[in-house]
Amino acid sequence: MSEISSVPDEIRKLVGPYIKRAVELEQYQPVISYLGKLYSAQLILQGQYHLKSNEVALYTEALLNDIETHKKNLIESSDKIADVVNDKEKSFKLVLGFSNVVFAKADKQVQNHNCQKQTVMDFKASIDFYQLLNLWDDLYQNEKSEVEKRTKYAKFQCARILKAIRNGEDPNEFTTKEEEAELEEMGKESIEGSNVTDVSGSAVTGSAPPDLPETPSGIKPEVPQTELPSQSQFPSKDIDVELPKPPEDIKGELNLPVAPVLIKGEKNSLGLPSAPVEQEPKVGNLGRPEKPKIPQKPASNAVVTSKPSSRKSSLVSSHSAAPVNVDKIWQQEEVIAEAQKRARFAISALNYEDIPTAISELEKALKLLRD
Repeated sequence: MSEISSVPDEIRKLVGPYIKRAVELEQYQPVISYLGKLYSAQLILQGQYHLKSNEVALYTEALLNDIETHKKNLIESSDKIADVVNDKEKSFKLVLGFSNVVFAKADKQVQNHNCQKQTVMDFKASIDFYQLLNLWDDLYQNEKSEVEKRTKYAKFQCARILKAIRNGEDPNEFTTKEEEAELEEMGKESIEGSNVTDVSGSAVTGSAPPDLPETPSGIKPEVPQTELPSQSQFPSKDIDVELPKPPEDIKGELNLPVAPVLIKGEKNSLGLPSAPVEQEPKVGNLGRPEKPKIPQKPASNAVVTSKPSSRKSSLVSSHSAAPVNVDKIWQQEEVIAEAQKRARFAISALNYEDIPTAISELEKALKLLRD
C-alpha cells in the first residue's frame, strides 16, 4: 500500500484523487477501495502514461500487482463479496449507492444552512466516487444525466463555500432553490387571496367595497312607525293607595324599661351619680385665666392645729400640702432605669452560666437602689 500511495508527479492530477480514496476506504469499504485502484490503472493504461515515463511504468506495475492481491483477498474473504466483485451490475449499484450517500450527506448540510469545510470535502469525495462509474460504460449511460447534474451541483457548492470562507463571509447566508420556490409560491397565494371574483366572473380587488344601489329620486323611504301606548293605559297619579298600619300592641311583646338618661347637673331616678359638670376657669381683669395658687411652706414656728382624725387622712393632707420636687423625681427614675439595666445584664450572664458577672451586676443594681 505504501508503494501505490506515492503517486508520481506526471499522473498525480490524473489518478491522485482515486488512489487517495482507495487508501482511505481499504479498511471500511474494501470493495470500493479495490474499484478505485482498478479505475486508476485503467486511466493510466488508456492514456499510455506508462510508456512515457519509467517512473510511471514502475508505479503502474506496482499498482497492478496490488490490485491482483486485493481482488484475491476479497474473493477469499466472503462469497457475497466475491459475488459483488465478479458481477459488474452489482458492483455498479454498490458504487452508485455509496456515491449517493456521500452526496446526500453534504447536500443536507447545505439545506440546513450548516456548511463548513467538511461539507466541501464530502462533495469532492462524492465527485470522485461518481467517476468510478466509468468502469462500466454501458450501465453508466442510463444514469449519466442524473450523475452529471449532481456532479455539477457539487462543484458549484464547493466553489461557493470556499469563496465565502476565503472572503471571511458566512457560507450559510444564501437561499436554496427549494426556499426560493416556496417563497414564490407564497407570493402567488397572497396575490390570489387579495382578489375576489364577482358573480359575473370578473375579478375585483378585495380592498374595494361593493357599490350599494342608490335610492330612486322622488320616492321617500318609508319608515315603520311604532304605535305608542295611550295615557289611559297607565294608572293615574291621583289614585290613593291605602297601606296597612303597624299594630299598636302586639300580644306577647316584652315591655322593657327605658334606658336611664344621665343629664349634667340633674338627679336621676336610679340614684346614680350625676355626670360631672365642667367648671369654667375664673377670668381675671385682662380676660386671662388666673394662675392656680401654690400652697406655700408654713413657717417653722407656726403651730398647726387640726381636728383629730384618722392616720390615713393626716398622711394624705400632709402629702398634698408638701411641694413637688421635679428634679428628685427625674433622678429617681434614672436610678430605677439603671438598676433595671444592671439586672438584665445579670440575667443575660446567667443564661451563659457566667455567675461572677451576674453577681457583680446585681451588686451594682443594689448599690444604686440603696444610695
